[in-house]
Amino acid sequence: MDINGDGVKDLLRSGDGDHYWDIVTYRYGNLIPLAIMDFYLCENNVMEQIELFHEEAGVEIEGTSFFRYNGFNLETLDFAAYNKATASWQSDYYGTPMSEADAKAILARYSRVDQGMQPISQLLNG
Repeated sequence: MDINGDGVKDLLRSGDGDHYWDIVTYRYGNLIPLAIMDFYLCENNVMEQIELFHEEAGVEIEGTSFFRYNGFNLETLDFAAYNKATASWQSDYYGTPMSEADAKAILARYSRVDQGMQPISQLLNG
């Protein structure tokens, strides 16, 4: 799959089949890491990353970011976070309020896709 639109197929690596660990591309005869992060692949080459942020004792915020590559530039498309301590949604990790409807609309906008994991031996041997 060509995740950044440069015409070169990129390798999305994973070990468990649930999410990806990183993206490697081929450039000028060398393998180059394009992204090193845990992510899920969504439609239209969008990547979904979920992170837990611990602000202080007892405050856990789960942030969901959506990214897409434009060439070699990683663009942030959307973000929504759920503050487990206050049971509220926010538009950043700092506590800026967001309605539940807006947060759920962002999360619903990007549908995950299953690429069907293949062992590296299959990819190398055609």
